[in-house]
Amino acid sequence: PAVREGAESVLNGIVSRVLGVSAIEPDTNFFDLGATSLKLMEAHAAIERIWPQVDIVELFCQPTIRGLARAIEGRSAPVNPAPHRRGQQQAEALRRLQRARTAR
Repeated sequence: PAVREGAESVLNGIVSRVLGVSAIEPDTNFFDLGATSLKLMEAHAAIERIWPQVDIVELFCQPTIRGLARAIEGRSAPVNPAPHRRGQQQAEALRRLQRARTAR
């Protein structure tokens, strides 16, 4: 639990700075706060410096502080389709874009 709280705190600092908000509730969807693909890419650059194993797609699949912290720790976040649906759609769009770029 202490590790997760630490990860949540660090992630909250990074994502809130990138989104220009003072703090983020652990279960608030990034997209509900105005996140865009570009903003999440910016957040990923900072997150990757701390946790290099984190793929950018994780920010779309787990678009909350709590979900992302659990994913970083190697534990799946509980599935709650409502807040994660938008992130899942964004992740699929990102995967299609990545496949299109590799095909060139």
